[in-house]
Amino acid sequence: MARLQYLKERATAFSEEVYLTTSIDIEVFCRAGESCSHIAALLYGIADITQQKYSGKIAPTSKACEWIKPRNRNLSPKKSQEMVFNKFKSPDRKVSLYSVNASFSKDLSTPAILSFKERLMNVNPDAGWLMNFPQISDSCENNTSVSTLPKLHNINFSYMDTVDITSIECVQHFLSYFDSLKITKDDCSKIEVATREQHKNPLWKQVRRGRLTASKFGNIVRRKVDTEPDNLIKYLLDYTPSFTNAAISWGKDHEQIAIDSYLIRVRESHPPLTATKNGVIINENLPHLGATPDGLVYCPHCNPYHGVIEVKFS
Repeated sequence: MARLQYLKERATAFSEEVYLTTSIDIEVFCRAGESCSHIAALLYGIADITQQKYSGKIAPTSKACEWIKPRNRNLSPKKSQEMVFNKFKSPDRKVSLYSVNASFSKDLSTPAILSFKERLMNVNPDAGWLMNFPQISDSCENNTSVSTLPKLHNINFSYMDTVDITSIECVQHFLSYFDSLKITKDDCSKIEVATREQHKNPLWKQVRRGRLTASKFGNIVRRKVDTEPDNLIKYLLDYTPSFTNAAISWGKDHEQIAIDSYLIRVRESHPPLTATKNGVIINENLPHLGATPDGLVYCPHCNPYHGVIEVKFS
């Protein structure tokens, strides 16, 4: 049935040749002698292929292609402008619309919910659950909301990434926009009152967004000229999550204790000194700046009369 000739040279390279003839003799030239298994392997392979061919289990790659067959259609080429395209029309069917909202509204004014809301605001004032309540500060004397606060920015321009924003034209545009920032003295007072309680007040975070505040100036002055400003801009626009740790939490919990200790000691020499809490302080001539000291002090015997309290723990 077959004849196999296997040649092996002394060199590392091998040369194999297989001849299929009508001869019934099999002869192998292999150094392995009678222990050579090439003859048996070829016979087993031929027998397996023959059996699979009869049983229909032959490998698809060993058969002629069956899925790509020419269709018996006489098609002639056409120009694109002569072709007509028809859009497929799906059969009419009725789509049942339903709402994913709850069919009832939960009463959020119960004492238990209000108590939980207060505790959650002390721990995480940015929690998503708090969005169920109107964004109004409890400490605001005039119940000021986010929508009624004066906005700092009103940007009506945008540049594509391909534009060089360091060009003279862009820089002049930015300077003109910067000079157009305005805020009135009444708005400054309104913002200060509306943002008291600081981090416990959602309006405090809203007003500071986009302004250069005192707590962020360290990151601003330390930025190198060759460092891309992307991360700093994200920080100034409050796109990054707020950072906290055990030391910061401890400082927030003991801030009022430190202020009370300071007032007791200072009032020994300045009895009429008074202290008040404050929100974001903005100068009408510098609307892009802002600061939130930990308190304001007033003493009629001192010059100047007013001062600020800033608590730092070491």
